[in-house]
Amino acid sequence: MRMDSPLPLDVDHSHLLPGARLSCSEGDPPSAGSPAEALVRFGDGAEAPASLDVLHETAGRYLLDVGPYETAAGTDMPAKAWVVEATGEQGCGWTLLVKAKAG
Repeated sequence: MRMDSPLPLDVDHSHLLPGARLSCSEGDPPSAGSPAEALVRFGDGAEAPASLDVLHETAGRYLLDVGPYETAAGTDMPAKAWVVEATGEQGCGWTLLVKAKAG
């Protein structure tokens, strides 16, 4: 992986769904052939380990593999993979838009 600590990806929801936005205020998006270890931090305080890898560099599309986690309400969420797309900068960071489940 390219970083000592996981890339923090923050989302306002307790789970991912198409249309959700993930924001990152640290680091840069991964480049092709260099997947990034990530940590998805959900709006309810739950966290899940993840990896972010390039699907299509020129289109800004990535594959986000999120590990299983438990929501703050106690719901077990299974591991899922998502296609996400870079939407540009936001303040001092960048954002990703969840497009669809992968596979």
